[in-house]
Amino acid sequence: MAKTLITTLLLALFSSLSYAIDMSIIDHKNKEGILYEKWLAEHGKIYNALGEKEKRFEIFKDNLRFIEEYNASENRTFKVGLNQFADLTNDEYRAVYLGTKSDARRRLVKSKNTSQRYASPPNELLPHSVDWRKKGAVAPIKNQGSCGSCWAFSTVAAVEGINQIVTGEMITLSEQELVDCDRSQNGGCNGGLMDYAFEFIISNGGMDTENHYPYRGVDGRCDPIRKNSKVVSIDDYEDVPRNEKALQKAVAHQPVSVAIEASGKAFQLYTSGVFTGDCGEKVDHGVVVVGYGSEDGNDYWLVRNSWGTKWGESGYVKMERNVKNGHLGKCGIMTEASYPIKEAINKLRWWKLMVGYVKTTPMYVESMNEMLRRICRRNFCTCSPRPWLFVGLGNPGDKYRGTRHNVGFEMLDAFANSQGIHMETIHCKAMFGKGFVNGMPVLLAKPLTYMNLSGESIGPLAAYYKLPLNRVVVFHDDMDLPCGVLRLHPKGGHNRHNGLKSVMYHFRGNGEFPRLRIGIGRPPGQMDPKAFMLQKFNLTARERGHCADMADCIYHFLLLSFFVSEIDAALLEGAHALEQVLSKGFSESSNCFNTTQKYKHIRLQTLPT
Repeated sequence: MAKTLITTLLLALFSSLSYAIDMSIIDHKNKEGILYEKWLAEHGKIYNALGEKEKRFEIFKDNLRFIEEYNASENRTFKVGLNQFADLTNDEYRAVYLGTKSDARRRLVKSKNTSQRYASPPNELLPHSVDWRKKGAVAPIKNQGSCGSCWAFSTVAAVEGINQIVTGEMITLSEQELVDCDRSQNGGCNGGLMDYAFEFIISNGGMDTENHYPYRGVDGRCDPIRKNSKVVSIDDYEDVPRNEKALQKAVAHQPVSVAIEASGKAFQLYTSGVFTGDCGEKVDHGVVVVGYGSEDGNDYWLVRNSWGTKWGESGYVKMERNVKNGHLGKCGIMTEASYPIKEAINKLRWWKLMVGYVKTTPMYVESMNEMLRRICRRNFCTCSPRPWLFVGLGNPGDKYRGTRHNVGFEMLDAFANSQGIHMETIHCKAMFGKGFVNGMPVLLAKPLTYMNLSGESIGPLAAYYKLPLNRVVVFHDDMDLPCGVLRLHPKGGHNRHNGLKSVMYHFRGNGEFPRLRIGIGRPPGQMDPKAFMLQKFNLTARERGHCADMADCIYHFLLLSFFVSEIDAALLEGAHALEQVLSKGFSESSNCFNTTQKYKHIRLQTLPT
């Protein structure tokens, strides 16, 4: 009995000691453990894999230590905390939730061809603060989930905003449509760029609503029926000049899509305040600026994110504005800033209004006919002949003016001047003009995207005006023809011409569009062809004109001048031929024109360029 009692007492003592030891360990881990369990419940986290919960707990503790140390530092303008990314390493977070794909060459093009719509002159007074949420132009926060589709959410938010500003109606739109259907240059859950998404919406004629095409957060097959709903449309998009004053002016007018570098751990765990943490300019995340203001003396951009309401300030982040030492703004916020343009109500809504008008107006037939006649007089629509689109290929800027590679631009200018058509607006990234030639509507465009990206302008233009490819005529330089010789062809390949490659790419590989080939000749000797194309025409080609003999004088007389250069003569010939295309059609005009150019080819094939 005594032995049993002693054994029991020893066991009790041992258990008490063990409990005390365990309690000391639990006390050491208790705070983190309790926080972890509370965090799991708050965010609905469940781990099924064996050992996954313990693995995530270790990451959670590392992040907790980072948070405590970071928030303990003085003079912080923002706080970090245990948001939904607290169980992820920074590498995991970057791999899953960041998805904007920037392009260095495209950034260069954007920097040189930004719109001046929101360029802000010195001392211009702008509102001290803007918040488009208060004006109903911002939809509730959405959540992209574990799909790298931030670019789609940024695009949609900007389109929702401008649509509400123009129409007064907030219609939430479908990010899933962009993820599924915008696949020519964007990659769904593998990332994309807002500019390309704007181009898709323009070329598609609009996009569907979120209710009809709901978000699933995975790559899927494009639904053609929903894609063709086209409830909300935009007319164009433009890039913001790369300075914070211009971005401020743009945001004062509408929400603006931007890309930022969001890869830092402080941004990952951001919860409140004006973010002034460390970050670079290698943008990797698409968001939208919906306002700006100041907080405790710190200027900020109000940025709408797509990570749900449990991240940041209920889904938003205030990012430092008026950064002194960053030429691209905080975290590169000005690198990819762009905005959609919308000038009219949506086509679907317009027809609904028209139907309502018909139903409620006694003299609706006469009124409808008069309304349609007015629309036809003001627009290129089916009431008049289908327009032609003439496009000259080249590179923008004084550096390339007068070079062989830019002769497509010169041909378009020659035609525009001969018909009195002014090209003073920017549309679909092109200098743009339109007019009538003998009653035929014609659209003129010089892409501002640089030669190798010409299709980024021509594709959306053709789609915007719903033109078949046989109504799009592209003017381009051609080294296979002697200098000043022209050819009209109804279709063809790209023949290693980068401008034509880009056009065909944006026409889905289709080369069934007419082109006006403008001969620039071959480079002399062993000269590099690229250097040859980027040189200005030499004196022989640009200033040839004084008659050498009577035959030469007769030849130049037929070209309208005794003192005209080969290139200028070719431009005059081309402008006249294009006028014939508009009057007689492409087939008849090209046959006659190419015959005359054949004999010119024989005459000039031995002349220098």
